[in-house]
Amino acid sequence: MTTIPGCGWAQATFRCGRCGAQHTATTEADYLKAVGVHRDAHAMWDRLNAIERDGIASILAV
Repeated sequence: MTTIPGCGWAQATFRCGRCGAQHTATTEADYLKAVGVHRDAHAMWDRLNAIERDGIASILAV
């Protein structure tokens, strides 16, 4: 977390060790939301079979 002297929370960057995604948040609430949404996305991806993963990947590529 990076802080500005005398200002408290300035920003924090979330980096996923699994996929390398990064998200910088300027509030604690935004940071916690980003981490939760990203965790949920990985959980959903893990439940998909190979055909479903290929389908979603091709949609995202467009």
